Amino acid sequence: MAPQPSQTEIERRAEILDDLMRSHGRELRGQAARNSTRRGDVDDALSDASVAFLRFYDGPAGVDALRYMMVCVRTAAWAISRRRRRIEERDADPVVSEEAYLRHVDRIPDPDQEIDERYVRIESVRRGKDLLARLKPDERTAIVMFAYGFSYEEIGRQKGWSYRKVNRCLAEGRERLRELLAAEGDAS
Repeated sequence: MAPQPSQTEIERRAEILDDLMRSHGRELRGQAARNSTRRGDVDDALSDASVAFLRFYDGPAGVDALRYMMVCVRTAAWAISRRRRRIEERDADPVVSEEAYLRHVDRIPDPDQEIDERYVRIESVRRGKDLLARLKPDERTAIVMFAYGFSYEEIGRQKGWSYRKVNRCLAEGRERLRELLAAEGDAS
C-alpha cells in the first residue's frame, strides 16, 4: 500500500493543480479530448487525472507539473476507453458466430512467443543501457534528458550549460552511439 501524503502535501498539490487548471485548462481539456473515444469521457478523464495528480505528484510547480498532469490525463482517458470497450464487449450479444469465434481464438497469444518477445525486449534494454554507459558522462546526461522530453534550453538551464554545449553533447553522443551500434553489428 502506498504511503498516505500529509495534509500539507495534499494542500500543496491542490494549489499546484488549481493553478494548472486555471492557466492550462484548455490544453488539458484538449489532451483529454484527443485521447478519449467519446466526447462525454473528457470530464471523467480530467477528474480521474486530477485525483491521480493529488495522490501521487511530488515535484515542483511549473513545467514538470504540467507534463505530469498531461500524462495523467492521457492515461485516464485511455483507461476509461478500455473500461468502456470491455463493458460493451461483455454486454454484446452472447450468440457468437463461428467466424467470430475463430477470429477470437486466432488472437489468443502463444505463451512461448510471448516469453520470447519479452526476452528480446529485456535484452534490447540491457543492450541500450550498456551502450549508454560507454558514452562520456555529459553526452549520456544530455541524451537521457532529451529522451525524457527536455528541450535544449531546459537541459542547458538544468545543467548550467550553454545551448552550444547541449547541441555538441547531443550530436557527439548520437554519433558515438551510431559508431558503437555499427561496431556491434560488425562483431556479430
